[in-house]
Amino acid sequence: MFVMPHINNDDSSYVPDVWFTNQADNTWDDLTSFLNSDPLASLPSEEVGTPSWMEEFQLEQYIEAQLISPVEPGQIEVTMPLLVSPPEPSPSLSPVSTAPRTPSPVAGPVPVSEQDRYDSFDARWQAVLDRAQTSSFVYGVVSTKIYCRPTCPSRRPNRQNVAFYDTNEQATQAGFRPCKRCRPDDAAGEAAEQRQAAAVERAKSLIEERSKNGQRIPLDKLASQSGLSTFYFHRVFKRRTGFTPEEWGKLCRERLAKR
Repeated sequence: MFVMPHINNDDSSYVPDVWFTNQADNTWDDLTSFLNSDPLASLPSEEVGTPSWMEEFQLEQYIEAQLISPVEPGQIEVTMPLLVSPPEPSPSLSPVSTAPRTPSPVAGPVPVSEQDRYDSFDARWQAVLDRAQTSSFVYGVVSTKIYCRPTCPSRRPNRQNVAFYDTNEQATQAGFRPCKRCRPDDAAGEAAEQRQAAAVERAKSLIEERSKNGQRIPLDKLASQSGLSTFYFHRVFKRRTGFTPEEWGKLCRERLAKR
């Protein structure tokens, strides 16, 4: 082999060319040996079914990250933290009961006694003005020392001169005497007052019914249906309503015409 000296630029040293020639020969021999050999023969062989060190490392990392507690071989129990609480059942989605419902009792009108209805001075005074048919009290007139029924046909007294009593005995003990017109101390007089009040109510209903048809009813016919004389019926009707039968019929016709 021919050797040619190689001179560096600084002329201080030189490297023989034989070194480069040897390196090229070695590289060619390695390449030839690699091409003639099996590429897979140089890889490390491992038994089938045996995990490599990388697989074991990844499994350990997975167990620590996922909070997995290994149990028996071939079984893995996973314990994951509960991040979201389960939703509570909505009241609107609750099952509807199919049991028959018991109807609640319907509150009806509470019966009120006459004593409770006229338990105040104002209520009793209004009953006197209306000549209400009630026997729950009597009223006395201080200026005359006379006590009467609320239906008494006498002129209405002044409010400041009126005193009310629950019974006739209380009025008598207070120094009042019974009225001779309405006779509050006479049971027969009370029955007569009730009959008169019923007769007037029947006459009012009959007048209103005829007025709806544009008809009028004579005074004598009203009196005969009430069982009273014409003169007495006319007097009783006006005393209890403040109107004559003719005036009452006119009011009914005017009221119907406005509808």
